[in-house]
Amino acid sequence: MIKKSKLYSAAYLFSFSSALISYGIDGLIQVLRKDGTFTTVITAWPDVEDRSSFANIARVTNYVLWWIFMMRLSAIYVLVICLTTCLSHQYKNLQSYFYHLVDIFDEHDLSQQEKEKKYEDSVKIGIKLHSDTLWCTRQIENAYAVVFSGQILVNISVLCLLMLQMVASLLSTAMYSSGWENCQKDCSIRIRRLLVIAMAQSQRPVTLRSFGIIELSYQSYVSIVKSSYSVFSILY
Repeated sequence: MIKKSKLYSAAYLFSFSSALISYGIDGLIQVLRKDGTFTTVITAWPDVEDRSSFANIARVTNYVLWWIFMMRLSAIYVLVICLTTCLSHQYKNLQSYFYHLVDIFDEHDLSQQEKEKKYEDSVKIGIKLHSDTLWCTRQIENAYAVVFSGQILVNISVLCLLMLQMVASLLSTAMYSSGWENCQKDCSIRIRRLLVIAMAQSQRPVTLRSFGIIELSYQSYVSIVKSSYSVFSILY
């Protein structure tokens, strides 16, 4: 349990700190090699092209404050990772406990009645342990409801934004309503040919790709969710 908590926490901390460090390195490269400004996070002030000393100090200060903010936020996520990992292992311990109850009936120094009595008492203990684990689950849910809800909202928002970028089905209608009927003679022929080609092109499904392979669509999202559950089912 402790090893997995350390592993997952270290992986998360490495991923977010790598991103922050990369932003800082990129800002330094802009300053040293491209005669730019140390811009890691674009803010309302200072302007990207503002090269005054006060602006440079403000950019460095913003970068430090960003680190502080991310460290505080990451501390919350690390705590959630550790607690959920511990909770997961508690359920595994319960599974192991119930699986080993069958060994009671393999004990040769007990009578059948004694075995049954010991088994019944052990089942009651297991049920009590399960009740305690459910209580811990509810406490974690109540304590980190905001974190869990925020994560879900962020994921849903990202998916919605991706879907909004792919809304192109009405473009062909807009092209048809652009007023081509007002053209006459040779111009009318040319415009109609152009619009037919353009409308045919606009009616092709628009897709965005992740990693250059996975199409970001409802079908691919459902497929990813199913695949994740399949992997989880195989492992556990």
